[in-house]
Amino acid sequence: MNPTQEFDLGEHLVAENTRKKVNQLNDRLNELDRREKIAKDRMTSLREMNKTREKSRWESIDQLNANDIMKFQAWLDVGEVMLNDQLPEASSSSQSPSEDADI
Repeated sequence: MNPTQEFDLGEHLVAENTRKKVNQLNDRLNELDRREKIAKDRMTSLREMNKTREKSRWESIDQLNANDIMKFQAWLDVGEVMLNDQLPEASSSSQSPSEDADI
């Protein structure tokens, strides 16, 4: 083999290796592009679903009118009264000895 042929063979191997690497990187880029498209489509779908779903009371609380706010406040007040009425009963029953203590 003469030096020119060895140099050509070396260049050929480098070029072939470079082409393989470029093809691998292009394949990887195509895969990432595909994943990005899937993710964007999914986000679009989730946004559309979020727009059409029924909002819970807590999510739409900023959209309540004065009448709704008064009703909600009354509901909370009733709940507070009921809890306060049960509190003495609960604390007295937890402080009294249980009936099973004599066993």
